Amino acid sequence: MREWGVDCCVRLGMSTSPAVIPDARRVVVVHGFGASPTAHWFPSLARALTLGGIAVDVVALPSPDEPDADLWEEAVHTALGVPDEGTWIVAHSLGAVTALRVLASLDGEWSVGGLILVSGFTGPLHSLPELDSYLADDVDAEALVDRTAMRIVIRSDADTYVPPAASDELAGRLDATVYVQPGAGHFLGDDGITELPLVEALVRSGGRRSASARRIELVKEYFRLVDAGDAALLDLYTDDVELYFPKFGVTRGIDGMRDFAKRMGTLVSTLEHDIDGLEIVSSGDRVVVEGREWGTTADGTPWPDGRISTGRFCNVFTFRGDLISSVHIYTDPDFASTHSDAVDALFGRSAGSL
Repeated sequence: MREWGVDCCVRLGMSTSPAVIPDARRVVVVHGFGASPTAHWFPSLARALTLGGIAVDVVALPSPDEPDADLWEEAVHTALGVPDEGTWIVAHSLGAVTALRVLASLDGEWSVGGLILVSGFTGPLHSLPELDSYLADDVDAEALVDRTAMRIVIRSDADTYVPPAASDELAGRLDATVYVQPGAGHFLGDDGITELPLVEALVRSGGRRSASARRIELVKEYFRLVDAGDAALLDLYTDDVELYFPKFGVTRGIDGMRDFAKRMGTLVSTLEHDIDGLEIVSSGDRVVVEGREWGTTADGTPWPDGRISTGRFCNVFTFRGDLISSVHIYTDPDFASTHSDAVDALFGRSAGSL
């Protein structure tokens, strides 16, 4: 069962926010187009933060189905007042654009402890041409960086309204950390998102994550990069990283990892992991992962066959800080079940029988 919790996401980039951020004292939540303070995940977030002693104001924006930029910005400005380092802003979709415009319009001395934009974007959307006039004017997002201690963009990989690239572009302009919640759509109640624990956890922790949470995210990113054949995988390792793989043995260092990848390329042409279905246990500096994998061999044979080979594996990661210092992989390298003698022996049958 998939839960939209703190760890069910992948962090794609990190901002250069300061290490020390004051605790949040109040949070201003800005909803989006066609929404209200009682829609989607806003009530559960307000309830959770309030129980934790944080003041929450979910702004009721006028005429949400026919938004007027001036009226929306006035409502947010009134709720926000003059923000300080104890103020956090959480905004969704069109609310993100609105919140950014209000911040950019503030005069005098002000600061914000944290800014969390869910499905954030700027600029017109092909999916919602009725908002073109609202979105005609851009916002100077870059000017907000120095006054906002923590900047975070949360997006889905399956948003039907806001393209992931639009959220990533905004994150780049804000020098923000990006978190991806797979399959979350546009973070609507209709998408099944009535709670968003990640936002609560980020506000409570000042945007910081526990070592265990960070490492679990990095492990998931490891599998995504492996499946994509992306050389950025090497950036996740320490220089003296150690690898163990059955029938390959042990290798060390970045060059050793490159050599292993080349040899694996002679065995398999495609490889994919069930990332959403991974069973992950984190303890101390180690993260243990059990899961399923599949693909095709170099000669085009699909595996596993579901009869003898099942595609099950277990990886044991050891971390040094936020880098992988060792990965020990336990799997059957006979991906297509071609080692007939061993199969016959384990199945208790005569050689060559079916």
